[in-house]
Amino acid sequence: MSMAAKRESIALARATGLSPKTMYRLMVLKKNGCPELVHAAHEGLLAPKHSEIIAKALNHHDQRLFLANLPYMTPRQQHDALAAMRNHLKAQKGGEVSNG
Repeated sequence: MSMAAKRESIALARATGLSPKTMYRLMVLKKNGCPELVHAAHEGLLAPKHSEIIAKALNHHDQRLFLANLPYMTPRQQHDALAAMRNHLKAQKGGEVSNG
């Protein structure tokens, strides 16, 4: 997180009563998420943490496909898909990839 983004998320978090991390996640979602993903997060269908992962890992077309399949996925399938996206992002950054 850049210093400017960090300052902005802290200021907005104070104004809204959210944590700075949640505010940063919402900023990432707004910047990288397709309108349908932003709407799903706004409606509470996805947690900000999960929305951030999807927004960072997938392009807009794939975000829409994920959302279209979401009602047909079991909670375990959702968890596994999000874990795979998170591990892919960590691998891109050169971070450690967890097996669990």
